[in-house]
Formats: sequence, structure tokens, C-alpha cells
Amino acid sequence: MHIAFCEAHYDSYSGAQQSMEPLISRSNFEEVTVITPDQGKFSDSLKRGNSNFKILKLGSDVHTLQDNIRSANPLTRAKRGLELTVYYKDVLSYLTTSGIDIVYCNNLTSLWLYGPPAVIARKPVIWFVRSDSGLYPQLNRLGTHIADRVILISTGVSSRFGAESVEELGDKFHVINTGIDIEEFANADPRGSDDSPLNILHIGTIQPRKNQHGLVKAVEAVSDRLPEFELRFAGSVASGHEDYYKSLHDLIEQSSIKDRIELLGYREDIPELLHESDFVVLPSTSEGLPRAVLEAAATGTPSIATRVGGAEEIITDGENGYLVDIGDQESLSQRIISLASSPELRNEMGVRARETVIDQFTVENYVDNFEHFVRNRYQ
Repeated sequence: MHIAFCEAHYDSYSGAQQSMEPLISRSNFEEVTVITPDQGKFSDSLKRGNSNFKILKLGSDVHTLQDNIRSANPLTRAKRGLELTVYYKDVLSYLTTSGIDIVYCNNLTSLWLYGPPAVIARKPVIWFVRSDSGLYPQLNRLGTHIADRVILISTGVSSRFGAESVEELGDKFHVINTGIDIEEFANADPRGSDDSPLNILHIGTIQPRKNQHGLVKAVEAVSDRLPEFELRFAGSVASGHEDYYKSLHDLIEQSSIKDRIELLGYREDIPELLHESDFVVLPSTSEGLPRAVLEAAATGTPSIATRVGGAEEIITDGENGYLVDIGDQESLSQRIISLASSPELRNEMGVRARETVIDQFTVENYVDNFEHFVRNRYQ
């Protein structure tokens, strides 16, 4: 079996790309090809690992393509539309001559870059849905017709399709939870001493749906009730959201806690950062199965997260972490106080969080479940 893994966001290495990587490097498919529009952070990471696959540059830069298609100039739009047609023809030519059996698309953008030519080439398309975002309902609906199978990263993302449960969506849909390499997060330096400042961490790309603004405001609102603390944000600026990053920077500069906040940028030492942290806060407005929460749990670090996507499938409120409703700043602040004021509670929740990941969300289970799903349907 020859499977092509397609990723449109080639110069990112956020949760979506990190979650696809083990499917590429750890599965036992007979042949694997990774298709991206260009080389970047994602392909660079792949090259540092397992080499039992090939990486193919094929397609158009998605951001340039989208900008040009949305252009107000009719001639520009027409020209880019023609380029898209030529691009589809190139993808179709490759798929019909390369021996590809299955085309896997890692997100909605990948589906629209590689799915239509795959359908014409009569190659089954698997669409992995990693977010509950319902921003593009028409594209989502059309996507379910392009895809032969739709994998949901959690039951919570069924809301993206206007459903309350996976059962409502039909046999085309299937849930496969992503997983974490427990060993990668187990071996790091222990947390600081008792007299170290409280370390609050946010992990995620800088973009509106991650709601970094909300976290700054929630911490600032109760800063006088917290011990000495540091609030750190680990993550690069998501492409196209430079204005949001500027607004976050301005918000921090205007806040009363600006000297306690640090924007770390993109980091490759997340396990070490987690072991240095006392708890993680993820006040997102949209998620799939929050990787930051899984990674924190793997290190025994409790999390506070909003009830979005699959967060409730990882966190049992009050047992291995806390859950709050979207936009409930007061509850978020109160939960921050609860964890900040009790090392014992943080430790107890952290132990239970790690047990949850070991029981349900290991990378081995993730890869095995995916491979079994594919082979069971296409071999």
C-alpha cells in the first residue's frame, strides 16, 4: 500500500503538523510519500527523523494562492484561477502515474489543494479533521463529498459539521485520537524549588482562536492574589496573524503585569518548558484535541482549558485539571488562583493527568489505530 500524506502548511510546525508526523515516521505502510507545496519547518523536521519515506514538492504556496484568488482585481483573480487549474492538472498527472493508493489530507486547506485531483484520479481521500472550527460551513460540507473517509481527532469536533455526536454524521466519519510520545516528555529536569516564582505557561501559535489576550487579562485581574509569578507564552506567530501578535504585544505593554510576561516565540524544548512550569492554561475558542494539554499531562503538569473540541475528553473537571466555559473570564481567574495557591493540588492533578495520557493517548495507540483503520478499509 502506497499512501500520500499531504500538508499545505509546509512552513509551520504547530500541533497539526506535529500530530501527522508519527503517522508518517512510525507507520508500517509499504510506501509513504509526503507531498507539500514547498520545503519548510515541517519537511525540515521530517528529515531529521525516520527516512523511510520520500518528500515531494508539488503544488502552490497556499497563502499566495489564497491572497491572489481573493484579490479585488478581476484580472488577477482570473489569472490565479488559471494557475490553480494548471496546478490541479500537475497533481492529477502525478497521482495517476506514481502508484499512489490513498491520498491523506491533514486539514481543510490540504483537502482543497489535493482532494479534487485525487477524486478525478479515482484515489480514495482521507480527510483528518483536527479542529472544531466552523468558520467555513460550505467548504466543510463540500469537503465531506470530496473525502471518502473523514477522521475526527475527537468526538468534540463533530460540532464543526453541525452535529452533536459522531453517530449523527454517518459511517463516513470515524474518531481517532492523536497521541503523545510519553518518553519524550518524561525525561527532563524537575521543576524549580519551592521558592521559585510560580510559572504559568501557554503553549500554542499566536492567533485569535488561542485567545492569548484572554489569558493576559485573566491573570492581570487576580495578580494581587497570586504569589510571585511568571506568565510565559511559547509559540510562533501563525501566518497571517501578525496584526494579532502586535495587538497582544500592545496589550502586554499596557498591562500592570508586563514585567512578569515573556513571549518566548517558537521553541523546540517544550518538554523542558513544561517541567519548569507549575500549570498550563489554554483559553482557546476553538480546538480539536488540545496537544498542549496532552503534552502537559505527559509531564505531570495540570491544565486549565476551555470546553472546546476534545478538551473534555482529556480533562475531568476538578480531578486531573480544570475546565471553564468560553469567555468566562471570572471562572478562568478563579481556577488560576486555585492552582496557584496549592502545590498539593497541582501535584495530585498532575499525577492523574499523566495517568490519563498513559491510559488513553499514547502515540503507539494513535499510530496503530490509524494504520488498522486504513488497512481495514482499503486493503
